[in-house]
Amino acid sequence: MLLAAVKDRLGQLGLTAVPVAAGDALRRARESCFLDAALTKGLSKECGQLYVQLAAAQDLQAIIALGPGRNDSAHAGATRHKDLPEYLRGWSFVTGGADPLPALLDQTELLLVGVTASKAELIGRAWGGGGKNWTGYQAPPDLKAFSEQQLDQLQPLYGAMLKQQADAALAPLQLAH
Repeated sequence: MLLAAVKDRLGQLGLTAVPVAAGDALRRARESCFLDAALTKGLSKECGQLYVQLAAAQDLQAIIALGPGRNDSAHAGATRHKDLPEYLRGWSFVTGGADPLPALLDQTELLLVGVTASKAELIGRAWGGGGKNWTGYQAPPDLKAFSEQQLDQLQPLYGAMLKQQADAALAPLQLAH
């Protein structure tokens, strides 16, 4: 879904997306580089070096990274869902409340990291947010057991949300070209 979300924008700019795995070091640093990170202030030196290492190993000039973010003011800012726990992260949906349709939530951070041989810099960042409704939702008999078919309905909805998030994170690239 991430590749689909960034492909058109990168193509318009004459850039190519190359999917790469995060690598063990960056995966182990998920907590410190995403969840505990103050990304509004940029990348920490330690996380920056992990991106430099990944870029050097894969011969990349920039990295687009999607990771979890907490439902707190450090990640979500004013769009934080105060009625939900702060530890909430990733993609989810919430049923109940005044609206009969579940609210889709995207508690993720999408980062655009520019990389040189010695430095990584956060160029773009977008919080997923949410609040879109799950159109076409039909409540299952057991609200704790959703069918595979129902979950498949979510992919294009989350894909559209991720595309908006990607457009925001990649917006600084327009200025560079």
